[in-house]
Amino acid sequence: MGRSSVLVVLVLVLAGCSAESAAPAATRAPELRSARFAALPAGWHQFDEGVQRIGPCHVVAYTLAANWRADRAGSHGWAAEMPAGAIAITVGLIGRSPGERLREHYPPIARRPLRLPGTTDSALEGAPRVPEYRTFGRTRDYLVDVRADINDAHPSRALVRQAQGVVKRLLLPDWPRPC
Repeated sequence: MGRSSVLVVLVLVLAGCSAESAAPAATRAPELRSARFAALPAGWHQFDEGVQRIGPCHVVAYTLAANWRADRAGSHGWAAEMPAGAIAITVGLIGRSPGERLREHYPPIARRPLRLPGTTDSALEGAPRVPEYRTFGRTRDYLVDVRADINDAHPSRALVRQAQGVVKRLLLPDWPRPC
């Protein structure tokens, strides 16, 4: 190799070039996010439990919106310390495992916002005097489970409308396929 060829090789090496093909760029894992609420009313707080993986491909994410400071709850959780007249809205996003069939009782969410039922026979688990209004749906990425708990054995229409108003503010993310 002549002196000029050595000089060209040296310049290429110093410039970061190489005769070998470049290594592929590291790809970032797709971001999976929880649901969130747009501009909650005054006095409301949002708490995001983050995305949790259950196995390599199954993903769940939970979000809570409450009209009191549910993050200050004691060791028995927010439900045990829910003040009278308080409202808590939980949103669960449940990713499907590969090959899992869609659940038919989760209708496709063709239109947002989701709607809570006007009445309910359901109650918050472990609190039979706390009515729970439930609505379900599915996107192409995950199942959606929304529950509005109102700590009033016979909530007024105004409390139910307030809960529905917060559910209308629900923003659902797109999820890339985890597997």
